[in-house]
Amino acid sequence: MRQIRKRVLACTLTMAMMFCLFPVMTQAATRNMTMYVGETVLVYPGKPIAKISNTNGKVVQVKREEPDHIYATLVAAKTGKSKVTMKTGSGTAKINVTVKKADISIKVLADDSSDSYVYLAVSNKTSKFFEQALIEYTIKDTEGVILKKDTTRVFNLPAKTVTPMQLYLDVEDAKSVRLSDISAKVVGLQNDARNRYVDASSKIKVNIKNKFEKSKEITGTLCWNNTSNQAVSLSYYAMVYDSKNRLIAMTSPTYMMLKAGQSNVSDSYSSLQIPKPKGYHHYKLVKSAYYVKFAPKWI
Repeated sequence: MRQIRKRVLACTLTMAMMFCLFPVMTQAATRNMTMYVGETVLVYPGKPIAKISNTNGKVVQVKREEPDHIYATLVAAKTGKSKVTMKTGSGTAKINVTVKKADISIKVLADDSSDSYVYLAVSNKTSKFFEQALIEYTIKDTEGVILKKDTTRVFNLPAKTVTPMQLYLDVEDAKSVRLSDISAKVVGLQNDARNRYVDASSKIKVNIKNKFEKSKEITGTLCWNNTSNQAVSLSYYAMVYDSKNRLIAMTSPTYMMLKAGQSNVSDSYSSLQIPKPKGYHHYKLVKSAYYVKFAPKWI
C-alpha cells in the first residue's frame, strides 16, 4: 500500500513539474464572421500573433501586420467560406468566415446650391454597419470621353440605410456635365473587429419647432431627445422626393453627439434647412444613431 502511495505521489509531483515547465494554452476561441466582397477587417486577438493560417486563400486573404503582429488584416476576395486560425503565445483564435456579395448601390443626384457639386446617395442594403467605404467615380463629357476617374471615401454606413455624400466634380467645365455622365461604385469596405455598432435610432426622438416653409426652402429648429441610457453618435439629413416618390435631392449629413438621457438642452438643438428644387413634393427627415461596444479579447 505504501509503495502504491509513493507511486501516486511521484506521478502527481511529476505532473505538477510539467505544468510549471510548460504554460497551459487556453482553449481555442472560435468566432463566426460575415464579410462582404471587397471588405477589409482588422482583427486583434489580444496578444501578438505568432502564426496565422487560412483554409481558403481565394475567399479570404490574411496577413499579420508589421512590425509587432498585434493585429491581422482579413480581406474578402470572393464569395465562399474559409477558416482563419491565429496562434499567439497564450492561445489560439479561430474565425469561421463567410463571404457574401455586398448589396450597396449608389445614385447620383443634382445639388441645387452649386453646379460644381453633386450628391451621391449610398444605399447600404446589407445588415452590417461599415466604418468606411471606398468609392470609385467616373466623370465623362457628352461624347463619352473620361474627364476624371478617382476615388473618395464615405464614413459610417449604417445597415439598411441610405447615406448621402457630396462629390466635388473638379473638372474644367462642370456645368456641361450631365448626371447621366457620372457613375460611381463601391470598390472597398473597412471595419475593425473590436467594435460592435449598436443601432439606437429608435431611441432618438425629434421635435421640429419654428417650422417655416418658404418658396425655395423649409427652415426650422430640431430638438433632439436621446431616450437611451447610452451616449450616441447621431447623424441626420433630409431626402427630397417628387410627386412620384422619386428621390430628387438630399441635404449634407450633420453629425452630433447626444449624452444619455439628453433632452432639450442647448447642444441638442440644430437647424433644419431643406431645399425645394423643381419637382419638389415632400421630404423625409432621416436620422441614424448608434453607440459602440468594444468586443472582449478573443484569447
